[in-house]
Amino acid sequence: MRNLRSTSVTMCLLLIGVVTACNSTQSDPAATIEAYVAAYNAADVDAIVQLFDENAVITDHPGGTFTRTEQIRSLHGVGGADGVDGTVAYTISNIEVSGNTVTWDHVWSGEEAGEPFQSCVEGHTATVENGQIVSWTWPPTNYQC
Repeated sequence: MRNLRSTSVTMCLLLIGVVTACNSTQSDPAATIEAYVAAYNAADVDAIVQLFDENAVITDHPGGTFTRTEQIRSLHGVGGADGVDGTVAYTISNIEVSGNTVTWDHVWSGEEAGEPFQSCVEGHTATVENGQIVSWTWPPTNYQC
């Protein structure tokens, strides 16, 4: 009987941990952006799309404006998330949260025309509601580091 009680308590604690982890992106807008980066680096387009509201808009992206999940899927389905020489392709820093608005900077490492390339962008802004990105604005910048 004691082992059954111990197992039940352990299962309850595991379940609480899973629910807490799942809810963390809903209560913390920065966690949603960090989940996006992890999904991007894993080249998991399905996970990326799930982080966007079905009516989400990405504006001022170097490739144009992307609306709704199918355009966002298309944007992320092109190319890959592989960095150069085994490096992580996408990293973020300087994350700041104000209400449901998140700002951050990024460094992307990859290849362009067969040559190593990095882009460094400061001042991304996204609105996150219920664990999903509703809007994301890329800042105007020179994208090369």
